[in-house]
Amino acid sequence: MFAPSGWISLYEVFYLISAAFRERGRIGQYNFTGDENFEVTWLFIQETPEVAVCLPNGTVLPASRTLVLPEDHFDNLNEHIDLMIGTVGSAHSPRHQEVSISKEELRLRYGPFLHLPIIFQKKDFDEFFDELDKAPEHFLDSSRPTTEYSDSVKDLSPRRLAGEIVALFDSNALTKFDDVKRSLAPTHSVRQFRFAWNLARELRPAISRPGRKPAANKS
Repeated sequence: MFAPSGWISLYEVFYLISAAFRERGRIGQYNFTGDENFEVTWLFIQETPEVAVCLPNGTVLPASRTLVLPEDHFDNLNEHIDLMIGTVGSAHSPRHQEVSISKEELRLRYGPFLHLPIIFQKKDFDEFFDELDKAPEHFLDSSRPTTEYSDSVKDLSPRRLAGEIVALFDSNALTKFDDVKRSLAPTHSVRQFRFAWNLARELRPAISRPGRKPAANKS
């Protein structure tokens, strides 16, 4: 897809990540088991500092991050986009009949920005991918989050760590982000652990965003 010099399209981000899994069967030390390409793409989107769209004349226009907020880290769709297409409004294409809406409604919703490619700084993607390629073993794993808590965590995948965070929250033992990271995954980068934290927030929305004081768990 199209992007000005120094930028990379969402379409290309998704397909570069998918190609790495397809060609090598893994990124870094962990294997591809089915939906990690979606998971890793959403992780990049959450962590990249800039989100923009590319106008037909090549102009870069900053875009709201709400356009790319994930709803399910293991799916290619959110409310507005399809990772496999990478353009504004692509979640509502005819291929997705359950969420498809009329062309007129799409034009009313997105105006002149409909179908514009979503783009990111290429240097941010290169840095992200380099770090991910060096991720510790089992950073991404096929197991889903569980709420079983163990003092000895060998599986450091975001899904399993999310379960550990949820368990701490449910037992009123969840402390600050930095303290939890130090306890559960001291070898992870902040970026890697923040992804697990965000997955836990999907299961327990009352968990605070990283950097904020954890919300009280009211029973």
